[in-house]
Amino acid sequence: MPQEPSLQLPENLGARCSLLYVWDEEYTVRALEGYLQFMELKANFEDWDCEHLAPSVVIDLVWQQHLLYNKQYIRACDEYCGALIAYDPDLSLVADSSTQEQRIKTTKIALKALYGRKYDVDVWNFLEASGTNKKAGSGIPPRTTESNNQDSVATREDKKPAPRPSPPQGASNTNRSRFDAREDQEHPARARRNDNQAEIIRDGTLSDTDSSEFRVATSRPLRHHITPMAQNRIPQSSNVSTATSKQSSTKGTNASSNAESVTVKIKCFIDGKTQDTCIRVKRTTKMKKVEDCLAKLMNLESSENLRFLVDGEQVSPWETLETMKVVDPEQHWFTVMPKVSAFQ
Repeated sequence: MPQEPSLQLPENLGARCSLLYVWDEEYTVRALEGYLQFMELKANFEDWDCEHLAPSVVIDLVWQQHLLYNKQYIRACDEYCGALIAYDPDLSLVADSSTQEQRIKTTKIALKALYGRKYDVDVWNFLEASGTNKKAGSGIPPRTTESNNQDSVATREDKKPAPRPSPPQGASNTNRSRFDAREDQEHPARARRNDNQAEIIRDGTLSDTDSSEFRVATSRPLRHHITPMAQNRIPQSSNVSTATSKQSSTKGTNASSNAESVTVKIKCFIDGKTQDTCIRVKRTTKMKKVEDCLAKLMNLESSENLRFLVDGEQVSPWETLETMKVVDPEQHWFTVMPKVSAFQ
């Protein structure tokens, strides 16, 4: 399967960031990877004018340096998504506004939906909760003193717990907080900008042979559980008949469990907005049928023009919930978005 094109970065962008922000090589690589993830989100959302998404502190610093290569930046954006991804320097002046908070919330939802857990929480730290490091150079790993370096090396070599020295008075708290994924899951439908557009909550049942119309969602069916066989002693004469009856009962329960329809909640990224739709499918239903229905919902010509991901991983159209070992769909992130095609 061909990979999606990625934004071309200048050869010396990493060295420039490392020199200017005093980053080591390992952290610079992580920052560049986070920046590429952010630009992919911008392209998928078609957020050309900073209306929906917001960069983290570190990613914003990388973005500023990339913009200095203005000719290369314009050419890279055109080859990547056919449009110029604009930068708004005034966003840093309204960091505490409700509009910026909404952008950050939308970015968190999109980030988790597209990449699952495959992102760097340090690079993607917005620092909007603690309000620390608001001065110039915020988000940059602080310079490590020589004494702290020696203590750190000694601790790693000895591997013995040692009391940590108390920080100097007045030192700022630089602990990075991980945002709670539950918050994103509890409010996934709020990350949209157009209040007049109603949320799409629909439901349909797809079987192995047909795909039905979307209809109003009904209550979630009860799941069947296979009861383990009791290990009681059985008379010798009835061993064969009892084992056969239990085996057939277990097969029947498995068959009913596979034929059971479950509700899958899918987050759709359409025209830079997030919309939720619920589809009822069987565990043996091919994802190709789901993709065909989603393509019609998103007004795409075919399912080949969209990306269907589960926990940030693109799945094959011939996969099923059973082959993907998805027991409870509510514990997984299902996402669909249009593909980003390269413009020559």
